[in-house]
Amino acid sequence: MAYKRLTDAYRDIVEGKEDEVLKKLKKVKGITKQQLQMFASMPMPVLTQVLQQLSVLVASKEEVQEGPLVADDMAIVKSILNKIEDNISKAFIKKKQESVWPMLQTLAKFAGWGVSKKAQAKGRTFRYDLKK
Repeated sequence: MAYKRLTDAYRDIVEGKEDEVLKKLKKVKGITKQQLQMFASMPMPVLTQVLQQLSVLVASKEEVQEGPLVADDMAIVKSILNKIEDNISKAFIKKKQESVWPMLQTLAKFAGWGVSKKAQAKGRTFRYDLKK
């Protein structure tokens, strides 16, 4: 089994499977021969530190952005909210806040709030509790 992620390589080192690590690192996508030689020359504690640090960096970029996804319920909720946040951020960067305003109002209603831009400074929004 080849590593698909550096986090798997780190997990094997922690579990004491050091001899398998370098064999499997050869099959990791994106690692060059020079990098592999550098990894092979490192003492195992140093390699452990490097893989731990790299796995944290890579893990943040490993999220599936497109296509079908099977995950636990809260992971799906997070992925949906991340996509909504990305869309809203892009609209604000492009100075097209009015295009996402109806979505913001709907999301606020789901949370039990209302939002308004009336009598607010530019770039500010007023949030209030909805009466039940």
